[in-house]
Amino acid sequence: MSSIGTIARAEFSWLARSRLAQISGWLFAALLALCVITSNTFLAQQTEHRQSHQDEASEIFANQPDRHPHRMVHYGQYVFRTPAPLASIDPGLDAYGGTSLFLEGHRKNAAMFAGAGEGAALVRLGSLTPAFCLQVLAPLLLILIGHGSITRERETGTLKALMAQGISLRDIAIGKLVVLFCVCTLCVAVLALAAISATNAVPNERSAALTLVAAYGTYLTLWALVVITVSCLCRQSSNAFLTLAAFWLLSTLVIPRFAADIAKTSAPLESAFARHMQVTAELRALGDSHNANDPNYQDFQTKVLAEYGVASPEELPINIRGLLAVEGERQGAQVLKRFSTEDQQARQAQQQIITSAGALSPMLVLQTASQAIAGTDLRAYHRFLDEAEAYRLQFVQTLNMLQATEVDYALDRIKSIDVQAEQSTRVSADAWRQLPAFSFAPAPAAVRIGGASSSLLLLLLWFGAGGCLFLWSTRWRPL
Repeated sequence: MSSIGTIARAEFSWLARSRLAQISGWLFAALLALCVITSNTFLAQQTEHRQSHQDEASEIFANQPDRHPHRMVHYGQYVFRTPAPLASIDPGLDAYGGTSLFLEGHRKNAAMFAGAGEGAALVRLGSLTPAFCLQVLAPLLLILIGHGSITRERETGTLKALMAQGISLRDIAIGKLVVLFCVCTLCVAVLALAAISATNAVPNERSAALTLVAAYGTYLTLWALVVITVSCLCRQSSNAFLTLAAFWLLSTLVIPRFAADIAKTSAPLESAFARHMQVTAELRALGDSHNANDPNYQDFQTKVLAEYGVASPEELPINIRGLLAVEGERQGAQVLKRFSTEDQQARQAQQQIITSAGALSPMLVLQTASQAIAGTDLRAYHRFLDEAEAYRLQFVQTLNMLQATEVDYALDRIKSIDVQAEQSTRVSADAWRQLPAFSFAPAPAAVRIGGASSSLLLLLLWFGAGGCLFLWSTRWRPL
């Protein structure tokens, strides 16, 4: 252990004298600190703005005057997606998915106001976030300061002298690894502080924060092992740097881009316009639930009359027009759900292809796990869409049933041509003031960690492979 400590102290001394190590280290530290501060500030602003808009939208909807219930169905309301606490570390898909949905009857609108769409063109290339710094730039820092750890000793002849004194190559490599591990620890410490700050007000998020920090620590330690391993196997520092730089380019830039292109080709998505036309055609084929005489709803009307044992809608103790609205919305929701499920399955298929490419890129593995744990992955976005659709259907059907039970059928039929009838078919605004407000929260931490389990396992396999390669490369062999 004393020899390992001596090697580590000597390496620290060399780093303190190296201009390259000092400049790259301070630049990375400043960039990481800036990313943490700006990400936290931006997330706090986004959370406040979206919650403010949500409260305003809910208040506007609740403060509508007495109206016909179906008017409120078409008036609709906005709902907003509140960012997850750990989005300050890894925003994931949040910048590319819409943050707001307009909910109304008979339609399932697309999410709007994606951050990347509103920003400059450079935003689409990727944002400088703590996750980006640690996934992409931190390995480059380790390469810059560690690629010559062993080759430098070999080139200067000190490696032979050290081994002649009985110090094994493995002890030398471990001493060098200790230095890179300290650099990794500093990076993870900054991440841990950011995670604690982000989840300070949400104690239930602590387990997710700890898991996220552990995943990044494992990833950076893997890179430290790879750097020292390559330095052991190469004869010259230039060769070690070129080898490591090539692996970094493949792992962080080429393979992720290639995987995305393969996913797009293997599981293509139908254009939004074509899908909209198909949905519209199927909804029109269902008929017009606003029209009690629509042929497509005659069987339903006959069934209702038979249930109540009457011969005409006028004899019903309930408004058939409201029941038709309920049935029409139910059938329409089934169509919308089927198309939505198909779209989500296609996107999940693309994501699965990209995730599988993690076998070739540890960065992709960490990226998948990081977004899942942070609650900013595709699954979380789809959950927002599904919860918003469930809320839409709930408030629409509640209002439709209100029409069926509180609005007189005879007056409802002539409200468009009779002013008094129109006034009489209005119901009290208390009805929509009592509707529950929409609220979206991240999935429980345990659920998100479970969703990332396969990626975390693959990351551990990468780490194990890196450790085995390190042990193999540091076995004794002639110089």
